[in-house]
Amino acid sequence: MDVFRCIHASRLLLDHQLHVAGNFEPRVQKLVEEATLTAFDRVIDEALVHEANCLLLSGDCFDPADRSLRGPAALVRGLTRLAENDTPVVLHASPRLSSNWPEGLRLPPNVHRLGFGFESSISISRAGQLLATVSREGSGDDAGGWRVGLAGPAGANRTFSIADDHASVQGIRAEETGLHGCTVLEFDFESATCPQRSFIPVAPVRWERYSLTVIAATAHDDLVQEMATRLEQSPRCAGEQVRLVTWIVAGHGPLMDRLVRPGVRANLLDDLAQLEPLPGIAVHTHAFRLHPAGGEPIPSNDEPANDFALRLDERFARPAAALHECLAGSGLHGGPWGVKIESLFGELDAGELAHDARRLAMHWFAAEEELSS
Repeated sequence: MDVFRCIHASRLLLDHQLHVAGNFEPRVQKLVEEATLTAFDRVIDEALVHEANCLLLSGDCFDPADRSLRGPAALVRGLTRLAENDTPVVLHASPRLSSNWPEGLRLPPNVHRLGFGFESSISISRAGQLLATVSREGSGDDAGGWRVGLAGPAGANRTFSIADDHASVQGIRAEETGLHGCTVLEFDFESATCPQRSFIPVAPVRWERYSLTVIAATAHDDLVQEMATRLEQSPRCAGEQVRLVTWIVAGHGPLMDRLVRPGVRANLLDDLAQLEPLPGIAVHTHAFRLHPAGGEPIPSNDEPANDFALRLDERFARPAAALHECLAGSGLHGGPWGVKIESLFGELDAGELAHDARRLAMHWFAAEEELSS
C-alpha cells in the first residue's frame, strides 16, 4: 500500500497572547499578537503541501478561559481550507473544548471529534479504499496519545501507538524556548521502523535564553560582541520572524556593577541592535537578568542585617520552590491576586530576586545606622 501520511499538531491555543511585554514597532507588534494564528495557518499549509491523508489535533485549540470568538473562528477557517481539499481532520475533543465552544459556530464536515460523547474511532478512506483507522490511546481525559491502525493486503492490519506531543505549535512563555511546530508522520505497512517523523518549525516567534559570563576585564564592547555572536551562531528556520530573548549575565567586575543601572543595559541593547546579528529577524530582549558572583557584604557587627541575610539564604536555598513558598506564606495565597502572581512565576528568576532583596536590604540597614548615629 502507499504511505499513510498525517500531520500532528498540539496545543494550538489560537489567539492566545504571548506572555511578553515591551514596546514594538507596529509591524513587529502585529507579528507577536497574531503569532498563534500565523503558526496554525502554516500547519494547514504544510498539510496541503505534504498531501497529508489527515490532520491530528490534540491539546487546547484555544484558551478555554477566553470568551473571544477569534480563536474558534480561526480554527474553523483553517479546517475549512482542508475540507475544500477533502482532507480529514481528527480532533481530540476534550471536555473543555466542548463546554466552551461558541453557540452557532459549526465545524466543517471533514472534522471528526474523538472523545467522551463523540466518536471512538475514525476511518480514513481515499477513493473508496480504507487507508487507516484513528483512535485515542486509553479512554476519557486520561487518553495518552493516538492509535493508528493500517489496513494491509488480504485484510491484514497493523497498529501503531503515537504519544501526544505536549509542546505547543507556538511557544507562549519565556520557558518554551527553541523551535516549535508540527510533525509529519509517515506510516508504511511494510516498514518495521514506522512511523517516520519529520519535525516542521512553523512558529513565527521564537523564545530563547542565553547565559553569558562577565569578568573584571570584560568591557562594554566585549559583551556586545559576545551577545551578537551567540545570536549569529544559533540555528534559524525560514519562518522565524521575531526572536524574544532572555539574557542571563553572571560574574563580577566593573561592567557587572554598571549593568545594574537600566540606562547602561539600554545602551548595551542599542549597540547590539546596530550590529543586526539576525538579518530579517526582529530581536527583542524580553528579560535581562543579572547573577552577580557573591552577595552584598554584610557588616559583621550588624546583628539585624546578618539575621536578615541568614533568613534570606535559607528561603532561597531551593530557588525553584522559593517563590511558591513565599506566596504560600503570604496573605495573598488562594485569592485572585495569588492566582495572578503565580501565573507570572515563569517570568521571574528567584536568584535575581534574592540578590536584589539582599542588596536593597543592605542599603536600608546602612541608612538606619547613619540616622541612629
